[in-house]
Amino acid sequence: DIHRSLMQSTLIVYHEKIRTSSIYIHDTSFISSYALLFFGKSQLTTEKSTNTITNNDNIILIDNWIKINIDNKTSELIYVLKEKFNYLVEIKRKI
Repeated sequence: DIHRSLMQSTLIVYHEKIRTSSIYIHDTSFISSYALLFFGKSQLTTEKSTNTITNNDNIILIDNWIKINIDNKTSELIYVLKEKFNYLVEIKRKI
């Protein structure tokens, strides 16, 4: 049993899922939204937040279903860093 108060994140990754009379997942880890943004092989899209109080927030949509609220500056930084990280990985892969 996982108690909600012990969770540090709402995102869980797992290595294996087994379906018997119940569903079991093995080798699970809680991850931060940033780990998913940087290291997930995912499609990122940005839309404006409907929050009228701050008026400078974006929603990053990962693979059209996971929404992460984030400020404009951080959103821009994530896109730049992810692009540069992917470029470096591609160079390393070719060596």
